[in-house]
Amino acid sequence: MKQTKLGSRYDLKTKHSVVGFVAKYNLDHGRGGITAATKRFGISPLTIASWRKSRGVGWHPAGVVV
Repeated sequence: MKQTKLGSRYDLKTKHSVVGFVAKYNLDHGRGGITAATKRFGISPLTIASWRKSRGVGWHPAGVVV
């Protein structure tokens, strides 16, 4: 039987650093922060998007982080 991978638990420090990285990347490049964070930290894009949503990070229509 195939062994399943268990979910990882991340501490608040890691979550804040990843969400901060995404915000800074998006300010510098306009978009693509979640993809860059996924490659850099090895965390699922859905997980990062969930952390951003729970933190209340929204988007301005022009693409600027609010």
